[in-house]
Amino acid sequence: MKTTFPSQFNQLKTLLDSFSERELSCDQLNFIIHDEEEHVPVNHFFPDLEKVKNEFVCWGEKVADNLILSWLVNGKSLDEAPIAMIDSEQSPVAVVAKSPKDFLQILPYGTSMIGSIADNCLKSWAEHEYSDTYFEEYLNNEIKKAGNEADFALNEHLEIAKMYGDTFTLERPKEEIRAELEQKGKAYLELINWYKTNGIEIAKNPYKLIKEAVELHPNFFDRAIELGLPFQKWD
Repeated sequence: MKTTFPSQFNQLKTLLDSFSERELSCDQLNFIIHDEEEHVPVNHFFPDLEKVKNEFVCWGEKVADNLILSWLVNGKSLDEAPIAMIDSEQSPVAVVAKSPKDFLQILPYGTSMIGSIADNCLKSWAEHEYSDTYFEEYLNNEIKKAGNEADFALNEHLEIAKMYGDTFTLERPKEEIRAELEQKGKAYLELINWYKTNGIEIAKNPYKLIKEAVELHPNFFDRAIELGLPFQKWD
């Protein structure tokens, strides 16, 4: 079954493929879009593919065996269906965007951040913690790290190494580390430029969009279990 996402998703796949061909790692994304759902190891979670094929279109992988999928709930088409993530660590198993458009808007914050927000969005402290200012600073820092302005990425990298007593990193030549970090940041800067070129808005507060999606589809985890997901819900 061919995935027929809106053209912006196909363009995004082309961009991610170019990263792979040039051996650029985009740490914030770290996922693959596939041409066909058969390429995704959905049977890692759902042994009976017949049960899920008419409801879940698993078109992407985050890291290893962590799925990104469209949920064709209530007969929705692929270009309007909510998007969910199923993580092998069970955090999250949730709808994270109510549409492909929303998913694109939150994606620059990174799949790990999206998963963390989805896991926390119904907790009482989250509304205060995930403010507009928080995300503005977060996104600005990611861009500064990617461009390594004033050695921002290098200094942060070394501070983390100090915190963990990582003597190997601290003893490496700074020029060597700087070159690696700048290479890593190149893909993220290309992603941000892709958003600007295509006129796609980046959400100012992805928490609000993710919370809306989670609240709109609170039974996704239950439905996944009904279809064979071998997880247990945590209270």
